[in-house]
Amino acid sequence: MYPAVQRSNPNMAKLMFEDLLRRSEKPQTQILARKLLRNTGFITKGGIHLPAGTVEIALDGYRMQRVVLKIAIGLLYEETSEYVPLGNAKDIRLCENEEDVPELYQLVFNASLIKGAYHKVFSYKYFEFDANHLLCMLFWGSFMFCVCFESRAIGRADQ
Repeated sequence: MYPAVQRSNPNMAKLMFEDLLRRSEKPQTQILARKLLRNTGFITKGGIHLPAGTVEIALDGYRMQRVVLKIAIGLLYEETSEYVPLGNAKDIRLCENEEDVPELYQLVFNASLIKGAYHKVFSYKYFEFDANHLLCMLFWGSFMFCVCFESRAIGRADQ
């Protein structure tokens, strides 16, 4: 996700890079870096050879979505004090630009306040609409995941 942050928020990208350098001495960071570097290459899937100094990093979209959904479930618990199962997720979208945000999620922006301890790193907006929980989660002030969960109790833990 660093390229998305670099494009839309260069100051935050610089801070992320400095933080990565600071953490690089820790064993957990070295393991994570090796794992990320396994998914890199100088030739794209389409066969395009990248210029010197440019590397493609293949992200696991499924894993990224699962992580975002789990973050969303935690935020929903914070907002509603109720557990919403993963099976209730109806929609998840990655929006790299404001134009990518669907109209329904734009309602969240207009109808709710921004929340989060440090907005430059992570913030979110929550709105309940027509028996649905809508969340817009902004990461590093650069890209947003929009998520919708149904309110109905599919597979509730207490049933």
